[in-house]
Parts: sequence; C-alpha cells; structure tokens
Amino acid sequence: MLASRAVLAIILGSYVGLAVTYNLLQPIGEAPDEPAHVSYILYVREHATLPTGAAVPGESPDPLSPAVAFDQLPLYYVVLALALGPIWLPPGAEVHRNPFIGWPDHPARSANILHRLDEDWPYRGLALLIHLGRLISTVCGLIVLIATYLLVRQVTARPGDALFATAWLAWTPGFLLASARVNNDAAAMASNALTLLLCTRLLVRPGRVSALMLACLGVALTAALLSKLHALLLVPFVGGAVARAAAGRPWQRAGLAALALAPLVLLGFWWLAYGQTFGSRVGAAAGIGVLAFWHLLSPAALARLPGALWFMNASWWAAIGAPNVAPWPPALYAVLALSTVVLLGAGLWAARHDAKQGRPAAALLSLALLPFLYATIARQAFPGTDLDAHGRFLLPTAPILALLVAVGRRSFPAGWCRPVLAVAYPGALLALSIATAFALRSGISRPVIPSRLAGDAAEVAASPIARFASGVDLLTVLHLPVALRPGSRLPLVLRWRTRRTPLHNFTVFTHLLDGSRRRVASSRDEIPFARDFPPVLWQRGEIVDEDQPIEIPRELRPGIYSLRVGLYTHDGGQLTPIPVISGARERTDALVASWPVLPDASDSAEAHPAGARFGEALILDAYRTVWNSTELRVILYWHASARLTQDLVISVQVLDDHGRLTAQHDSEPVNGNLPTTAWPIGLTVRDEHVIAMPDAGTAGRRTIVVVYDRTTGTRLPVSAPGRPPSDTLPLE
Repeated sequence: MLASRAVLAIILGSYVGLAVTYNLLQPIGEAPDEPAHVSYILYVREHATLPTGAAVPGESPDPLSPAVAFDQLPLYYVVLALALGPIWLPPGAEVHRNPFIGWPDHPARSANILHRLDEDWPYRGLALLIHLGRLISTVCGLIVLIATYLLVRQVTARPGDALFATAWLAWTPGFLLASARVNNDAAAMASNALTLLLCTRLLVRPGRVSALMLACLGVALTAALLSKLHALLLVPFVGGAVARAAAGRPWQRAGLAALALAPLVLLGFWWLAYGQTFGSRVGAAAGIGVLAFWHLLSPAALARLPGALWFMNASWWAAIGAPNVAPWPPALYAVLALSTVVLLGAGLWAARHDAKQGRPAAALLSLALLPFLYATIARQAFPGTDLDAHGRFLLPTAPILALLVAVGRRSFPAGWCRPVLAVAYPGALLALSIATAFALRSGISRPVIPSRLAGDAAEVAASPIARFASGVDLLTVLHLPVALRPGSRLPLVLRWRTRRTPLHNFTVFTHLLDGSRRRVASSRDEIPFARDFPPVLWQRGEIVDEDQPIEIPRELRPGIYSLRVGLYTHDGGQLTPIPVISGARERTDALVASWPVLPDASDSAEAHPAGARFGEALILDAYRTVWNSTELRVILYWHASARLTQDLVISVQVLDDHGRLTAQHDSEPVNGNLPTTAWPIGLTVRDEHVIAMPDAGTAGRRTIVVVYDRTTGTRLPVSAPGRPPSDTLPLE
C-alpha cells in the first residue's frame, strides 16, 4: 500500500513538473483557442456578468474577435474570473490578436497573437493572469489523474493497473498540453472525471448508494454540464448507472429524479438567459450539431473520415501552437496509434470477458466513451460542421481510455511481456513528453511587437503631453537632455498611448525649432513601425515606444530652441495635419521641451565686476564697455538667482555731461533671442548691446543700464554695493 502511494506520488509529481514546464515554455495565447477563452474571463472580470449574443455580431463571428468563445458554458470562466480577480489589469486589457494568421509567406502566419514586450519573466498584468490561469488548469488535470487512479482501482481491484493507467495519462503529451493552457477543456475533463468516478462506484457497489453520494454525483454532473455542452453526452450513462444502482429502492429513484432535475434546471436557466441569444452557434461550436447521424452515410463524409482519424490521433499525442503543428515524424504517430489501438482493443475484449463474469463496470464505461468518440470524429468528418477532430475533445473520457489501456496491458500473455510493457511503454511516453517540452521551446512562432500594456494605475491615469485626434496620446518623450549641446545626438524615444485604434496610418515628425519657428534639426518623417506594426494595428491601451533620434547641428546661434512633435496623414500627395485636442484652440503640433542656448561667456573674467541686483533675482555680475570711432559696445554678464517670471527689456543708455540722453539700445537679452523667462538658474548669460555713435567720444559722457518690464514699462529697482537704491546702474 505504501509502495503504491509512493509510486503514485512520483507520477503525480512528474505530471505537475511537466505541466508547469509546458506552462512556462508555451508563449501565452499560443495554445488552441486560448485567446478566446482569456477574452471570456476578462469580460466576466470587467462586466461582472456573462456575455450574451449581443457581444457576438452575426452567426459566424470574426475568428480574431475577442467574443468568438462567448457562447461557451460559463462555469470555468466564472471560477477563473473570481480566482484571478486580485491581479491588476489596465482597463480593456486584451491579448493582441494576430491579423496575419494564415497569410501565405507572412513571418507571423503561424501565431495566434502578436506578443508584447511585457510578457516575459517576471510576469505581471495579463501575462501573470494567463500563467496563473494555466496553473488552475494543471490543478484540474491533477484531479483527473487522482480520479483515474481511484476509478481503475475500483474496477480492477489491482493497484498495478491503477498506477499504469495513471502514468499512461499523466505522461500523454496531449493531456499535459491541455493541463497547461487556459481552456474550458480543463474544467470539462475534471468534472467529467469526477462524474465517471462516482458512477463507477455505483456500478461496482450497487447496494451502497447513499444520499451523500447522489448529492456529490449531482454536483459533479452539474459542474460538467456547466463547463462544456458536450457533457450532455454523458447524461444517459449517468442515468443508467444510477437507475441500475437504485433499482427497487423508491427513495433512491426520487434521488435520481432530483439528480437529473438540478443540473438541467441550471442549464435551462443559462440557456434562457444567455445561450439562446447566440442562436445556432451554440450547437455547432460545442460539437452537439454533429449528432445528425444520417450524415455518416454521405460519401463526402466518408472521404473525410481518414483525415479526421489521423488528426485526432496526432493532436492527442502532440499538436502544438495555434495551427496544431505535429512536431514529430508521421511514422512516430503511426506507431503511437497502432500501440494504442492494440491496447484499447485488448482492453475492450477483456471488458467483454469481465461483463460475462458478472463484472460489467468496464464494459459499461466503454459504452460511455462511444458518443464522445463519435462526436469528435464527426466534427471533421461531417461537411456541415467544418470543425476539427482535435483529440482534446476526448479528454472528458480520459479515465475510460486509461482504464481500457491498463486492462488491455494485463490481457497480454504472462511472462516477460507484461513487466516489460509495464515499464517500457510508460517510459517511452515520459520521454515523448519531455521531448515535447523542447518542441514547445523551439517549435512555436512568437512574433514580438514593440508595445506593452500599462504597468500600473498611475501610468493609465498619467496626463499626456498631447492628445491627437487620431486616437493616440503622446505620453512622454524619453532621454530629453538638460541642455542642448551643439554637434550632439539626441536619442529621443516617443512614448505613445493608444486610446483607440487609429483608422489610418499616420506619419510622425519631430522638429527642433529656433525662436522664429525655423527648423534647425529634425528626425526622419515616417510612419511608426510601418513594416511590421503600423498604427492601424495598435490596440486600445497599448503603449508603444518609437525611436526618433535627432542630430544637433555643430553650430547653434544663441536663443531658445523648442522640440515639437506632430502627426499628419499622406493621401495622394496631400498632407493633412492631425490636430491636437486642446480645447477651443486647434494646434497641429505639441511642444515637448525647450532649451536655451547661451552665448559664450568665457571672456567674463576680463570684465569689470558689478554685483548689482535688479529686482529680486536678476544679477549683473560684470560688464565691459568698448568704444571705437563709430559705436559703443556694452557687454553685460547676467545670471538669474531664481526663476524669472517677467519678460524684461535691457536698456543701455548714453547720457551727456548734462544728463541728457544722447543714444540708447533697448532689447530683450541677446537681441531678443533669449527672453528672461527662459533663463536657466545660476548660469551666466552674455548680453551684448551695440550703440551707434556717429560723433563718438567719451569726454563728458556716461553709460547707464536700466531694466524694465516689457509689458508694463515699470523699471526694476537696483541695489549695488556702495550705491544708494535707484532704478539705474551707472557703468564706469
């Protein structure tokens, strides 16, 4: 007993290890239908209700639509939405569907989704939700394995058979793949396994039916019916098992009626409130539409039968990625199919023999397998359904398959054959499962796009620099320098946030303008990521970083330079600016940053010190005066001790010996190119004024400096060492 438990623990532990490995190696969204199932979970999370047909326009929705799986039964999605609710996601978070899937020769043709930059370890946001959702599927698979062990042990009363069956299923790559993805197959196979286990107990011990057992069976069957609609195929078997066990017991017949009523009432409620709104899609998508048995007589259907059988076998053993790629040579799949058919055939023969001996459990369970086998094959064999015969649709009956394989192994002749088969066959499956992990790593297409989702609520709520009418926000610009350096390269990165998918591609321009709005430098005007990820593919909530480097000229005249970003469309030679949304005033570009470029003040050491303060924060550190025959040059060296809030005008005046004004030069600093409101704090600003002096001569003349507000004309008070307060400063 202890040895059996130890072996069982090893099998279950290896299963968990392999399933987690598959989980980590398989890119999110690259399992069959996983994006659609994730979208269902996200819908329930966001709206706190189940979807209706109003969310799925038309009878055949676009396969790229997030709503393509909304007609599925809700239990799995509600459980995951509640369990994964604490994970923070930005509003409207979705995987990015791949519009190029199936395009001939396109490099991304084999991928379900386009993969963002925030999907790698450490996981967060949507990637974390999907990987944790896969772990819940792994737990469902663990329930299936435990139920399989108990079921086989009840039927055969042999621990060796139960361990063999559990190992066979645990190391089957198709089962592991189903246990490592977000898909309602996980809930369906777990709830069906529990239902089969309880029915098996009724078949093996018909005289030991209790109210608790019926209640548990009712819960399991209800969970199965609310997980996937094709669990209806199991209802006749459950009814037969309970009726056989309850024969001649009136209270148990009443329990049977209650057992049948409860799940059907819940299923009926779902149908009336939600299911009927999807119309005929419910039956076809769930595989129930293939129950028109007369289609099997169609010659066209028979012609499709070999392909359906082959795909069912290949996908059961290993079919990876969105297009269900078979990673192994056809010969290997043929060997696997042959060995399985032999074991299943031997198991059916042994079940028939046991039934003749008064042990009908295995034979009756085999009958429960047949409707699922038929429905799976018919999905692809019937021309009217146009679905695939994926082996995962047999997973609800996986414990029955494992039982027949285990019983079939015991049917082989005694001697060396049985123990070798007991070790070699599961060992080969384990090796195949390990090899499949390597195939997951290298065999799945993972096209990466230069986008991500917001990392936290602050990034979602962050105010952008500009909101453009095309549906994108310029959130910020990275790597802005503190100061412009002539001849340098600005490695700018524009960070865009998508409010809604743009209807048309746009071109981005990034210009460096001088104070007269003349362009002095720019990046290349181009559509962002035009080849692989143009704006028409950007999805709501995505953040895209775009490189826009600018080469600064080696010579820049002193002044204020501004960085501006804008968008425009180009249609038939016509350039149409995309306006910035900014209230009543319409703008066609956004101011990102501005920098002052200061004149060279290296000659200030030769200047005459002044130390005069104008107003609160404008300091004249030094000055120089240079007279020649025709003009007077006055060079002033200023700095701001705090941010200047007024646009100030510097007036250099020449007075005669009677104090009368003879000449002057008024301008904002640096000939109007460097307004005081743009001055950096603490840096020296060299300001030169040239005054024409036709009758030049210094005798009896003196020079003063006045500073006044450009708007009001009010002079700033002057304080200087050794001088009384005034509104002028004489220069020596």
